[in-house]
Amino acid sequence: MLIALGVLSLAALASLVITYRRLADARAVERWGLLAVRALLFTCLMAVLMGPSRMAEKVRSRPPVVAILADTSESMSVKDEEGGSRAEAAARAMNALRQRLHRRAETVVYAFDATVRRLEGEIKPEAEGRQTDIRGGLAAVGGGSASRGPEAIVLVSDGRDTVGGDTAVQSGDIGAGAPVFCVAVGSTEPPADVRLAALLAPPVVSVDAPAQALVKLRSSGLDGKNATVTLKVNDRETARRRVKLGAAGLNNLTLSFRAERPGPMRLTAEVLPISGEITRDNNQHSTFVLAKPKEAKLLYAAGEPSQEYAFLHRTLLGMDKVKTDLRLRKAPGLWWREAPLKRADLPTAAELKKYDAVIIGDVEAQAWGAPRLRALADLATERGGGLLLLAGPRCWARSSGDTPLGSLLPVERGSAGFSEVFVRLSGAAAARDHPLAAALRAALEHAEDLPFLAGLAAAGKPKPGAATVLIAHRATGQEAPALVVQRAGAGRVGVLLAGGTFRWQFSDQATQESRRAYTRFWSSLVDWLTRRTNDRPVALVLSREVCSVETPVRAVVRVWDEGFDPVADAEVELLVADAEGQEASVRLSPVVGEAGRYEGSWAPRRPGVHKVRAVARRGGRALGQDQRALAVEDRSVELDDPRADLDALRRIAEETGGRFFRVGEADKLVAALPLGPVTEKVRLRVEPLRAIPVLWAIIVLAALDWGLRRRWRGE
Repeated sequence: MLIALGVLSLAALASLVITYRRLADARAVERWGLLAVRALLFTCLMAVLMGPSRMAEKVRSRPPVVAILADTSESMSVKDEEGGSRAEAAARAMNALRQRLHRRAETVVYAFDATVRRLEGEIKPEAEGRQTDIRGGLAAVGGGSASRGPEAIVLVSDGRDTVGGDTAVQSGDIGAGAPVFCVAVGSTEPPADVRLAALLAPPVVSVDAPAQALVKLRSSGLDGKNATVTLKVNDRETARRRVKLGAAGLNNLTLSFRAERPGPMRLTAEVLPISGEITRDNNQHSTFVLAKPKEAKLLYAAGEPSQEYAFLHRTLLGMDKVKTDLRLRKAPGLWWREAPLKRADLPTAAELKKYDAVIIGDVEAQAWGAPRLRALADLATERGGGLLLLAGPRCWARSSGDTPLGSLLPVERGSAGFSEVFVRLSGAAAARDHPLAAALRAALEHAEDLPFLAGLAAAGKPKPGAATVLIAHRATGQEAPALVVQRAGAGRVGVLLAGGTFRWQFSDQATQESRRAYTRFWSSLVDWLTRRTNDRPVALVLSREVCSVETPVRAVVRVWDEGFDPVADAEVELLVADAEGQEASVRLSPVVGEAGRYEGSWAPRRPGVHKVRAVARRGGRALGQDQRALAVEDRSVELDDPRADLDALRRIAEETGGRFFRVGEADKLVAALPLGPVTEKVRLRVEPLRAIPVLWAIIVLAALDWGLRRRWRGE
């Protein structure tokens, strides 16, 4: 500005000097008249450019500004207002309010959920926001700032804040701006919904023993309606009941279940969705139940009376945790049952299903019949039981090859029969690490000192996959398989080719040590036959199997070893694959004070079916895994608890100097709003030389200069 004034001053001075020289021959009145006019003109121009000013205050009035802030979150979709949803009631109220405030106030309408946006035109019902940020909405329209903003804010909401929660409306600075007049929509009563509040079951049950689970239902808005509750064991439905929901909203019912096999079970109760309920996220609950083996049931069937049977059946009856059923054939077609002693046939095919293991003592295959043979095969392959065949003169291997048992035998069919030769037993080096070999090792610790056995069946060679656990040594130095075992489906099958183990109990060479070896030998064999190992050591339960995007899901994993004991030092990882195949890893932490339990949580970010896989390791060795499916819906947490929070709205109104109203109280709201004209002082900059008179003076002086030059000089 100073440079411009300097240039203008020099230009004016130069113009005056030039004018004076050009008028050197003019009359004095002409010369000095033109100089005076131009000097005044330049003076006015410089005064305008310099613009001297001063500050002044001015009082003016304007209509009040009322900001209307409308909640458009998903909880506003709940239909608990007369005539429809909360959003519809809010839209009607805001449109009516704008009409009532026409010409009395300037209204500005905003919609808010997680963000704030300006609305133009007629207000329409909206309820799609995934979150509600009341504090952020008030701050954005001037309710949280001390700077100039609207004279009043009308907040139309159900008061349920899902961003800051209850603390969002308790901070002292929320009312630092305009007063907030809260218009409440929605009911404080829970919406129509039924949820499975709890599932209680015994943590440990016995296989085949009946057990009960307690299911607790909580419902609202569904009085008198029927609900169907199902109970699943490892995804297989085992019970279903219908219950009429009571007016009190509380229903407790018991459902029965039964464990069919030992190991961990996932017990899941579910109430099937009911028409009209707000969400199905809370319709399911899962827990763990560990099924432990019951007292084992063993069948020992012998083809004829013998010393082997006489000593073995007494040993079996004296074993703990084993209930033995004895069948002895005393003549062709004549069977007796001992303990208690009575005449009886072999168990039927249906009766064979109740046994955990069967020992067949030299009974030819034809004596069982096809239905029983199929039941014996199923015992091992399908039900995870044990089957042990003892060699004898009838040489079962030659008679069972074309039966359902033939494919299960761990040896090929033999060509020779049973030879009454003396043999000793020893462990096979190749099967040293086999679980049964380890158990028999103590019994055969001094095998060379034990009496000879009397008998050996000539069977074929062991099948691929079979394990020769014991070797028979003849006095001539020849060796042959003595005990061969193998897995058969879920169970196990073995053949004892050496006979006459009773000689460890009753012979000229029997000693106290050999009698103990006999007991340990058969105890180990029976334990191997009847033991139910845990083939599902890892079990995964999710806190919910249907959830919304960004909703936390808690995973609980239990880890057991083969003997059903909890594993406290496992490393458990959760692998979550979303619908697009992208996988994330979640490390689970052990729960203090509860060995074998591991927990962790995550929040799915994409909708669709997620595959959740729990993998357990210990010392780098895999222990097992379990997998569940999680259905993730594209909906927010807004409906987790959609009850209107009227107390929160009352606190906002109280802290900001506003008032609280229900959605139907439009007249009271308009009467309470500050709608008087707003007067305010405005500080203005006054520049007196930049005015119309000065402009006219410049125009007049310019015209006078032109007119004088034209008159006096003819220019």
